[in-house]
Amino acid sequence: MEISIDKIAAAQVRQFSEKDKAYMLQEERLKPFWKYPMDINAFDAIIENRKQHKVDRNLLLDVLSQQYNQLGYTFDNPIDLLDENTFTITTAHQPSLMTGPLYFIYKAVSAIKLTRSLKEKYPSYNFAPVFVIGGEDHDFEEINHFKLFGKTLTWDNQNQVGACGRMKLNGIEDVLSELDEILGDSDQARKLYSILVHAFSDSTLSYGQATQRLTLELFKDTELLVLSMDNKAFKKAFSTIIRREILENFSKPLVEKTIDALAGVGLKMQAYPRSINLFYLSEEGRNRIERKEDKYIVVNTDLIFTEAELLQELEENPESFSPNVVLRPLYQEYILPNLAYVGGGGEIAYWLERKSQFEAAGIPFPMLVRRDSVLYIDANTKNKWSKLGLQVEDWFKDTETLKKEFVQANSKNEISLESELETFNSIIESIAEKTELIDKSLVGRIEAEGSKMRKSLEGMEKRIQKTEKQKFSQSISQIEKLKERLFPNDGLQERTDNFMGLYLKHGDDLIPMLLDAQNPMDVGLKIISA
Repeated sequence: MEISIDKIAAAQVRQFSEKDKAYMLQEERLKPFWKYPMDINAFDAIIENRKQHKVDRNLLLDVLSQQYNQLGYTFDNPIDLLDENTFTITTAHQPSLMTGPLYFIYKAVSAIKLTRSLKEKYPSYNFAPVFVIGGEDHDFEEINHFKLFGKTLTWDNQNQVGACGRMKLNGIEDVLSELDEILGDSDQARKLYSILVHAFSDSTLSYGQATQRLTLELFKDTELLVLSMDNKAFKKAFSTIIRREILENFSKPLVEKTIDALAGVGLKMQAYPRSINLFYLSEEGRNRIERKEDKYIVVNTDLIFTEAELLQELEENPESFSPNVVLRPLYQEYILPNLAYVGGGGEIAYWLERKSQFEAAGIPFPMLVRRDSVLYIDANTKNKWSKLGLQVEDWFKDTETLKKEFVQANSKNEISLESELETFNSIIESIAEKTELIDKSLVGRIEAEGSKMRKSLEGMEKRIQKTEKQKFSQSISQIEKLKERLFPNDGLQERTDNFMGLYLKHGDDLIPMLLDAQNPMDVGLKIISA
């Protein structure tokens, strides 16, 4: 299959937020909030800095091996994690149902592509891409659904509560059954369905483990490592920072100060820091820990600890403590020998709030790499677009502007009154100037009458354009449908569609195709035409 790859500059993509573009373009105003620019040459300094901060590599290898064994795999990745010259490039996401939107996949591909680029530049070092399954979040409504072929499939987890990754797979068989009907009977569909069944039909696995298994299957022909941070041994290692958070509340004032500084350069707060940025995990759910006078309470439960009791609980059951969004980046970087974090625009924005917090904790702050965004266009869609006489750049205009320009470009009649309105404005200005010499009190009345007539002319122009548009109704309808296919709800395709639609077209060639298209160090929207 012939495939072409193009790129649109970030500045041209309306769907990127202004703060997202500001980081992708490395605007000067954001410089105080990152440690390293998004430049591959900066890895010289990052590597040297990371060498000074050791991590427990044996612990990392042991946990990965244990997790892979629990999933039915043997950990035989060729990259030697025990080698002090091995470093990680990390991305992370919640265990979204069947991976959720496409950017789940794009994150992983971006991390892999960056490690390969680094290996070319620094052949004496090794680089391992790591995908962290963030299964401790408890907002089930964020991860319990996905969209395929315009249909939303939702998992009813039968009222389970707490960390999503720890949930049982109760009810997931209904989603699999629905998928069986939707996917069809092609060879690609049957293969994909078997992968999904293999991941989600083992009742001994938690939902987070099932998502970990699915991710491993999808990327089995790559060097990607898939890791769960919801691990007792990891949290035991991180307990010194957890203890500081409980006793010193060190994160809140540092993050608040950074948030104020970011507001000064036009960026809004991403994550609200609390006095204690930890949750407590129990059968009752994932609930905040708060200090009330000399006691520590677990919100919305009957659990109350003295300081000594809470610290004893941390010593004996560290797996019960869960960092929130403010503390989680420190946890991840504490465990991994990491050089860069690969994330989306929203993630980058909250990482920009963290630098002083990392410094206070004595943990190296990584390079922040904006993951690649990708727009996929199939041959049929591209062919229809071309027949309309539209170019790639036209895809990124809002639909109403695009329709108006299409009619103007293709109409044999003049449907714009722009020149007439300019002439009218000149006439009104001329009359007002002459009247002012005679009676200034009449100028306001003339301008009011002019404004009324101008609105009437503008209304007439809209009626002319509407009448002319009707002659192009078929083409206009086609433009609307094509735009919705490329930009669902005027948003990015990657934030709505699931990977399965692309897998049915490309099968095992999907990941290699995405690896060819992506390069996160070359910012912009990548366009794959296939």
